This record gives sequence, C-alpha cells and structure tokens, in this order.
Amino acid sequence: MLENWKDKKNCFIEKKEVESELVFGKKSENQVELCIAIPTFRRTKELFEAVSSALNQKTNILYQIIVVDNDADGNPKVYEIMKKICEQHNNVLYYRNKKNLGMFGNLNRCIQLANSEWITILHDDDMLKENYINNIYAELKKHKYGIIGVFPEFREDIQGQLTESSKCLKTNKIKRIISKLSKGKTVELGIKNFSMNIRVNATGYILNRDQAIDSGGFNEEFYPLDFPFYDKMGSLYGCGLITKMLTIRRIGENEAKNVNTIIGCAKGMKDFTRQLLMEFNRKTNWREQYCAVMFVQNSYDKYNNELSLKEIYEKVEITPFWSYMPKIALKIIQFASWANIIK
Repeated sequence: MLENWKDKKNCFIEKKEVESELVFGKKSENQVELCIAIPTFRRTKELFEAVSSALNQKTNILYQIIVVDNDADGNPKVYEIMKKICEQHNNVLYYRNKKNLGMFGNLNRCIQLANSEWITILHDDDMLKENYINNIYAELKKHKYGIIGVFPEFREDIQGQLTESSKCLKTNKIKRIISKLSKGKTVELGIKNFSMNIRVNATGYILNRDQAIDSGGFNEEFYPLDFPFYDKMGSLYGCGLITKMLTIRRIGENEAKNVNTIIGCAKGMKDFTRQLLMEFNRKTNWREQYCAVMFVQNSYDKYNNELSLKEIYEKVEITPFWSYMPKIALKIIQFASWANIIK
C-alpha cells in the first residue's frame, strides 16, 4: 500500500456529495493572502483557544480563519462559541459537515474550502504564537516550497492548564538547541531527511493550496499516518522547515496515546521508512528501526499504557539491539542528523 505514497490519487472526490454548510460568517469579497483552517470534532475549550491564537496574530497580512466542524449532529457549546466569535470578527467562517468525513476527509475539505494561495492547517487543540504569520509569510516570499513546517513548543494539559512539564521540557530543549545552532533559519528537507524522521510536524504547517489539490490530498488508505502526505508534498513541490518555535502543541489524553495507535503508527513508520530508502537505493534497515524506536519513545507514556515498553517493541518487531540502546545514543544520532542539515 505505502509504495504508492507519491501517487496523485484524487482523494477530494471521494466524499464530494457531502455538503459543508456555512453556519456563521461571510465569505470575503477580497482575495485573502493566507487562510488558517481549523478542522474540529467535539472540542470546546481547546477550540476556543485555537481560534483565539489565530485571531491574536500581530500582523498586517490579510488573512481568514475557517473552522470546519466534522460533528454532523452539532454541539450546542461549539455553536455558541463560534456564533459569538463570528459576530465579533468578520474574518472567521464556521462550517459544519452534513456527514462525518473522517479525519483525513475533513482535512481535505479544509483545503477545498480555503480561499487563498496559502493554507495553514491548525489542529483544534493546538495554538499559534502571535508572531507565526509574520515569520512564516516572510519565508514564503523568499522560497518556493509547496509545504513549510515550523517547530512546535510542547505543553502538557494538566487539569485544564497548559504547562511546560518536565516531559515537555526535554523535548523542547532539543528544539531550542537546534534553533539556536541554526539561528532560526529555514532549512530545506528532502527524502533522505524524511527517512531519518526529520520532516514537517503536524502542528501549524502551511501548504500551497493549488499544489495540495494537485497532489490529491490526504489518502485514507494510509490512515492514521499523516506524514506520507507531508512527504509527498515535499517530494513533489519542495519542503522547508523554519527552525523557530512558532506554534504550541498540546499534550493530553487523546487517541495518539492509545497503545494500539502507537503500535500501528510505529509499524507504519517502519514500512514507510523502507519505502523512502528505496527512493535513493538504500537497502540497510537500521533507519527503519531507528525511526520506529524514536516514534515509540516520543509517544509512549508508562503511566497511561497497559503494555510495557518491551512488549510494544516486540509487537512492532524492533530488534533487541535498538530496544536496549540507551536514550543518549538515540539522541546522538538525532543531533548528528540535524547537524548535517544546519551546518
């Protein structure tokens, strides 16, 4: 299945008969320069914070925000939140799908509904920092990339409060070091980088709309793996990564913490990395093992999983050499990979 990851299969037509109703807001008569699209499903407080972060941008760039609700039944609290926001801000539109399109289907619908050359995809539990648009728009003028990612700052949701917990601090520290070493510049990524799991992050990336549609969009055959789409965009139209922390990614209880999801995604990571290696005639499998181990390490929480780390490694078929490798050795490999890019 994953061998077809660069195919331009048109995934936008699969659920074209499902209408997305414009509930609140008015389409702009002017061509906006950038659209922030927020796919949502049954979130309230987090959605409000995501939209607020999009509204609080310190910029003179003309932009629009669209919220695309995948809850066909409707949620009274979401309805009230979006009604109030759209009454106060004329650059916000709230759509609701008449039927649930699935996660990838809703992401594709966001791309279709956007009315701009560039689209930022913001998950409904994440946020943009106030300097996001100005930073990313400056790079759009310098480079011709089809997709550009940024560094997220991880925050843990503890009883409704976002905090930089010790768990987040470890992850953020690595990004801050890389950002300092690279002086926050934009680096170009390609298939060799993707095969080391250095790629666009799912939080706050920006797409060229026409090229995203030309690519065929998110393919549900790859679910729950979203990164094949990012890599496809980067491979076909060019990929950049701004080494600045311009977004906030919320860590909380969600499907990504489900042990079966972790196992499924780690297996998918191995298979997909193998496909990437074939692109430049690499037959060694150590990268497959490394990427899978790093994925599990970043996703696994011993307090929230019914299986031990060892049991998960066994199910993902990770060899003992990698499963027993000290974390410091994994970090050295990670830094060496980054050093090759930012030198």
